[in-house]
Amino acid sequence: MALAMVDASLAEIHSLREQLAAAREVAAEVAPIKAINADLEARNALLELQNEKMRRALYGQRSERSRQLIDQMELTFEECEAAASEDEVSAALAAA
Repeated sequence: MALAMVDASLAEIHSLREQLAAAREVAAEVAPIKAINADLEARNALLELQNEKMRRALYGQRSERSRQLIDQMELTFEECEAAASEDEVSAALAAA
């Protein structure tokens, strides 16, 4: 009876190891996709910022609100850029 319990425990351990290996493979596949997504979000934030700056240059300063909007967009872009860098590092580590 004790031998059967040991065999069952060993089978569980083997199963868990296989699941862990599969999870690591999935994480390695997802990391580059996550990095690409973060890069695209940063590029989108940059384009939105550039668009708003061009709009402001074309139509002039309408109010202080537009300056605050540009400041907020710059902050968003910087955050997206930092997230993209972090995800690229994660992807490189997952690939290694």
